[in-house]
Amino acid sequence: MNKRDTWSNRMKAAQRDLIKACGGIERSAEIAEQSTAQIGRCNNTETDDLLSARSKARLEADCGYPWVTRVELQMLGFEIHQNVVGNSDRTGDVHSTTSRVVAEASDVMRAYSEALADGKITPADIAILQKELGELAHAVEEARMAGAASIAVHKGLRHE
Repeated sequence: MNKRDTWSNRMKAAQRDLIKACGGIERSAEIAEQSTAQIGRCNNTETDDLLSARSKARLEADCGYPWVTRVELQMLGFEIHQNVVGNSDRTGDVHSTTSRVVAEASDVMRAYSEALADGKITPADIAILQKELGELAHAVEEARMAGAASIAVHKGLRHE
């Protein structure tokens, strides 16, 4: 990608998050039935390669989270939400998931502070920020789901 735009940057960041969530390049290549070189190119912010629809679907099914699909829909102006039924393995309790949100927000601020240390934000700094923001977004979604699950299952939190 010679000229970076918002769509390209967000798609590449989402692909990196998905590949990481699936255990890295080698494991993602096995799941997607692609070569490690191809998955590596999809993971590299300096290349134009994008995951095929089939590879993306296989990887998202494996990790249980629609990293790339969510970004695609957001870029079109849509939002997706998971319906939580009963206790899901993916949802933790409200307290631990909210603590994770605070920790991830701290990581974003640390990365931003480090990026500004020299007075300018470089493409490498932006890539790090995109990674940290992706992790924060995932933590926020997990906390939101934990809250919804708590309401659905327990009719809210009870401190007795």
